[in-house]
Amino acid sequence: MTEKVLPFTVEDLDKEEASRRVARGLTSATAMVLVTPGDTMLPKAYRRLAHAYYTFQFRSDDTLLMAYPKCGNTWTMEILWALRNVDRLHLADATHIHDRIYYFDQEMVLPNMKGNGLQSSQRVLQVCSSGVAEGGSVLQLAAAHRGSPRLLATHLSFALLAPTLLDTCKVVYVVRNPKDVCLSLYNFLCLIGNMTGELRDVADLFMAGDITFGSYWAHLQQAWQRRGHPNLHIIFFEDLKVDLQGELRRLSDFLQVDVSDEQLVSVMEHVSLEKMRAREKTHPVFPSAKEGGSFFHGGGKVGGWAANAPQDLDAKMDKWVREESNKLGISFRYT
Repeated sequence: MTEKVLPFTVEDLDKEEASRRVARGLTSATAMVLVTPGDTMLPKAYRRLAHAYYTFQFRSDDTLLMAYPKCGNTWTMEILWALRNVDRLHLADATHIHDRIYYFDQEMVLPNMKGNGLQSSQRVLQVCSSGVAEGGSVLQLAAAHRGSPRLLATHLSFALLAPTLLDTCKVVYVVRNPKDVCLSLYNFLCLIGNMTGELRDVADLFMAGDITFGSYWAHLQQAWQRRGHPNLHIIFFEDLKVDLQGELRRLSDFLQVDVSDEQLVSVMEHVSLEKMRAREKTHPVFPSAKEGGSFFHGGGKVGGWAANAPQDLDAKMDKWVREESNKLGISFRYT
């Protein structure tokens, strides 16, 4: 059978481009590839997984969580799992989130998985009769999944996944205001040791789309232009923070999950920052984080950018956000 030709190319990031990013403090740029069109920078592991991602067979009862990095992906993963498992919330204390939801990006961003409690290539060989250890373990495990509906998650954009995705299954897309995304990216890159520069260095890379997973606006646009599709549910991170109960009710309606008001309260408690931090102590979200660091360091605050960005950088970001958001006809909440 002829392998499907991908509508994009994957090449090593040009050395000069990599050096330019490294000069701004992004040390991981030397281990990246560039996907075109779109100029999306991704970890090198993407090269061998690109075809598997694009041709992954979604099912009608799947729910895929999609979000640009640092928009609330991990929190929303827990929310989705909790809504689907309201009578088994206690299981989360004994099982890593990435063992309960198929996180597609795991092999790109977490290539060294042994000993960290996550799904490993060895499990593929145990579960999949025709499994290949280096062939995309999460994707293979998801494909082999039987029984209850699958929950999946990714930071990849619509352009890098099956064109029939929305016509096949439900997609939940999380949006967060770009200023707080940028601050959270900076804190995260410092946490995992991939950033030696300052906030303004990350901001410049972020605004130029020279960061992992590429342009914030291109990613968002691909979802926003599909917002009328009945299988797409867009959530704003800030709305979750302001009215969690209301947003969970709307989400449960979209998922067609029957959840009582009492169960909804249990879900709210389950996904509280306190509970998320407690589970992280046993099951670190990102095992390679610096010792003593927390994935939930900032607590997902709304408006954190304003308290950390110098005035000139804030003005620069304001202009950029205003110009780009006007093109999409989208507005954000900052408080």
